[in-house]
Amino acid sequence: MNTHNNFTIGELIVVGFEGTEPTQALVSEIEEHHYGGIILFSRNVYSFEQARTLINGFQQNRIKAGRNPLWVAIDEEGGTVSRMPVEEYTLPGARAMAQCGDTNLVYQSANRMGQLLSHLGVTVNFAPVLDVNTIPENPGIGIRSFGSTAQEVCTFSIPFIHGLHEAGIFACAKHFPGKGEIIRDSHTSLPVCDCSLQSLNSVHIPPFLRAVEAGVQFVMTSHAIYPALDSSHTPATLSEPILAGLLRETYGYTGLIVSDDLEMGAIKEICSIEEAAFRAIMAGCDMVLVCHAQDKQRRVHEYLTEKYIEDKDFRARCHESFERIQSVKMKIQESHTAFPELLPEISNSIAAIAISCVKGAHTFKPLNPHEKILVAGTPFRSHVEVEINRKALFDLPECMTLLKERLSSVSVLKWDLVPTEEQRNAVTDFNFSAYDRIIIFTNNARLYPAQQELIQYTLERNPDSSILAVIKNPEDYMLFPEAKTVFLTFGYNKTSIAALVHILCSGIGN
Repeated sequence: MNTHNNFTIGELIVVGFEGTEPTQALVSEIEEHHYGGIILFSRNVYSFEQARTLINGFQQNRIKAGRNPLWVAIDEEGGTVSRMPVEEYTLPGARAMAQCGDTNLVYQSANRMGQLLSHLGVTVNFAPVLDVNTIPENPGIGIRSFGSTAQEVCTFSIPFIHGLHEAGIFACAKHFPGKGEIIRDSHTSLPVCDCSLQSLNSVHIPPFLRAVEAGVQFVMTSHAIYPALDSSHTPATLSEPILAGLLRETYGYTGLIVSDDLEMGAIKEICSIEEAAFRAIMAGCDMVLVCHAQDKQRRVHEYLTEKYIEDKDFRARCHESFERIQSVKMKIQESHTAFPELLPEISNSIAAIAISCVKGAHTFKPLNPHEKILVAGTPFRSHVEVEINRKALFDLPECMTLLKERLSSVSVLKWDLVPTEEQRNAVTDFNFSAYDRIIIFTNNARLYPAQQELIQYTLERNPDSSILAVIKNPEDYMLFPEAKTVFLTFGYNKTSIAALVHILCSGIGN
């Protein structure tokens, strides 16, 4: 296919934006630079109807301009990474899905999610996460992963991909070649994956190969460094040996390679965003994401345009990517008009099945409405979460509201992920004996030693009345051997916390 006559450098750029409607200024900006796609975040979505109108407005203007459709992308993994404006329509995340052990349920979940995205006009979902979460200290993956082994991730990611594809949504395998064994989050800093070549080949890369076999048309890159794959210590996003060499030549992948957001902290430590975009495309990326600042998008466009004019090798790479993009865009399907009403029902089912009582199941007694209950712990949200503005977040106060609907006396003792000295003093001075039962929430305590100390202090002084609720990475519970009753929720969206409240108040198995 020769499409060079229609080529524009903007087709290789996917942009984020502010606002909830396609203003004339925004439409003009996108059309002037011929950007190939847009990505939606929570800041762009406040209702399903509004999101559908927004997307349709962009696409109609695109048609009037005589160009092919925009990519309309979104990060809708479920769980901790969701752009849904209504909590009930956010599915539990990957780890919760895998915990259910039902591949058909995963397929149905992804398929209904895909139907909703298609209804809105989305064309590509940057999901699922195929990173194998091999270390619990990983701050950016955790329960976003289907599991801690390649087998778990393969088993449940493939039906997820199939479910999206059957709904007419392109899935995206991320983050190649795998971010499961790093201890820094690339949103803020540059991670290094010190895995051996053998570990990468046997654990971290296989899920991506399975996804390619399953027909995935998008692979998103990792911003981490992989010395075993590229001795120059270049992040995968900018590494020709990893993208053009390994993914393309060795593994024969023919679909699209898209960079993770180039505005992340990891890339800032390497070079300017303009140079990063150039290097990413030269390394093998077909499209680059610039998700926030309009001035940076313009700078990237201008720089790539200059490089296109002066650098024949870059020009050839651009044409190669453009033809690949056009080929995949021809497969974009018409959006569904039916709204998948049953998505909350599936979400509730997954949340309820996933919850596990890993200690004290035989001795646990439901909370009595007449008992005095204390809820203690951290907020559910964490420092590494991004792009959750505009969302009506479900957090500790909302959990309190659910409990108060069933119980007559509920109080709260709250501390931060990293507790302040004032909060630590409040815990040591607190009169726990005034309460019959204490529910302690832990949120990635492994990453926050001061949080661990407060939880241990509370457990040690209330060994028989305490219930430990691990709402994020399940490995946290192993830090607290003194806990006699432990529940794992594998997430903290409304459906997961509501399922926990039901079990606490009604009993296991009810």
